[in-house]
Amino acid sequence: MTRRKKWFWGVMAVVWAGIIFACSNGVVLWRDFVRFMGRLVPGPNGEARFEAFWEKWWWLPTKGFHVMEFALLTYLTCLGLRKWKSEWPLRTVLIVSSFLGLLYACADEFHQTFIPQRGGRLTDVLIDLIGVSLAVGIFAWRSRSYQPQLKPASETK
Repeated sequence: MTRRKKWFWGVMAVVWAGIIFACSNGVVLWRDFVRFMGRLVPGPNGEARFEAFWEKWWWLPTKGFHVMEFALLTYLTCLGLRKWKSEWPLRTVLIVSSFLGLLYACADEFHQTFIPQRGGRLTDVLIDLIGVSLAVGIFAWRSRSYQPQLKPASETK
């Protein structure tokens, strides 16, 4: 395998970790977000209608984004480790990727404690772990379903 192919997915995982860091480094204020989105809602009272929706359902896109961020990070990590450490069994790749995902989730929440108007939350780490678990499960399933099937010796003659 060429050196470039060997490192590609690992580099993509590091780039995605940087994007997560950048997203965690800022804050979108509730009022500003509602005002912006309210302009996009068609019809009268768009801002008020969006605010009513957002008060009830804010957690779904917000926490869903957490799940997606860490699912993608973990999947990229699995791909990177599979290429970089091809001698590792699948189980080792999954365990190391899960540990790295958990470690980055904790570091991300700790980082947010230093950002004004943000905070680190254990619940967000647990939500991030949902993404880690999904990615590990999907990677394991895909890896096992694409394993070459060996024919018994009696069929090869």
